Amino acid sequence: MAKKLRVSDFLAYLHSKAPTSTSEDWDNTGLLVGDPEWETETAVVSVDLTHEVLDRAIELGSRLIVNHHPCIFPKQKGLSKVVAGSPIFRAIREGVAVVAAHTNFDRCGLDAIEAITSGLGCTPKGRLMEGASGSLLKLVVFVPTPHVDPLREALSQAGAGRIGNYDQCTFRSSGEGTFRGDLGTNPFVGTPGTLERVEEEKFEILVPRALLSPVLKALHRVHPYEEPAYDLIPVEQAPTSRGMLWGQGYGFWGEFSLPLGWGEFADRVKKTFEVSTFLHTPRMVRRDQKIRTVAWSPGKGNSFLGAVRDLRVDAYVMGEVGYHPALDAARIGTEIIELGHRHSELFFARTLEKWLKEAGLPGSVEKVEAPLQQFV
Repeated sequence: MAKKLRVSDFLAYLHSKAPTSTSEDWDNTGLLVGDPEWETETAVVSVDLTHEVLDRAIELGSRLIVNHHPCIFPKQKGLSKVVAGSPIFRAIREGVAVVAAHTNFDRCGLDAIEAITSGLGCTPKGRLMEGASGSLLKLVVFVPTPHVDPLREALSQAGAGRIGNYDQCTFRSSGEGTFRGDLGTNPFVGTPGTLERVEEEKFEILVPRALLSPVLKALHRVHPYEEPAYDLIPVEQAPTSRGMLWGQGYGFWGEFSLPLGWGEFADRVKKTFEVSTFLHTPRMVRRDQKIRTVAWSPGKGNSFLGAVRDLRVDAYVMGEVGYHPALDAARIGTEIIELGHRHSELFFARTLEKWLKEAGLPGSVEKVEAPLQQFV
């Protein structure tokens, strides 16, 4: 018999790709229904938990559904607040676990961006940031000189030290560290009860606040001391919009190597997102002006209109934005393309299909991509 995948094993892999710490505070991600010890050979992925999605999971004999949108939202709402006809109760009765990867996926799922930019034929240049001031910390840690390079590598792999298009950005300065452990300690250097003096490096690195947990885990794993000494300092500077930052920002902004006419650009959008039509608010400038820069964000795009304006993006693709915000963007020279919420998130299911296979799922992954709303 084929080895089955435990829900907990998939969660561990998912959190390595899109840590729950990168979710927005208001979001509800991770295992929302079911037991982490349940096992399955197959899985179903979709944007929302619907009866259609649950029907397909039952037909396949799957015990795992992975959604983009949380089926219990907001997180403070318990099952007693869920409406009686919700598929949540059916999932419980049928023994099907439901996992949500929402804003953590949006911030970390660079695989989706790679697929979209490849389809559009543009080069991604950076992420869209929303109110990002205060989202960075500076980690200052004191470490013996021979251990600086392994520590830099481990912290960088956990998401620290990225500034725009540069990674492993750090600073170090030499000095003397002192410490004395009590008789119950097991110091890396020296003897319990004796004051020790050690040549150490003061090592500094920027950490996205959302990635602090995995970064500190890496610190304690690699640092040689029993009790590493470190400081965390808030940084008011906002992260740059340049560079494909993992765990920071949403969507992307990018450039075409050669400017596109409107017709060619529209055709690429339709082909990439597999739509026959979209809602278009043209910019209030000459219609023959070319498209040189483009931005995309999943779902509702209102929060990033300021970033799009500051980046002087020619065309902004998203799920929906609303009438007046679309007009405001058009007045400053940005084409607004509204695909519909679920169409803008087309690549969630395709990315999760890949991640489930990488996590060791032995059987098939079924994608349910049919939109709940359509232009007619």
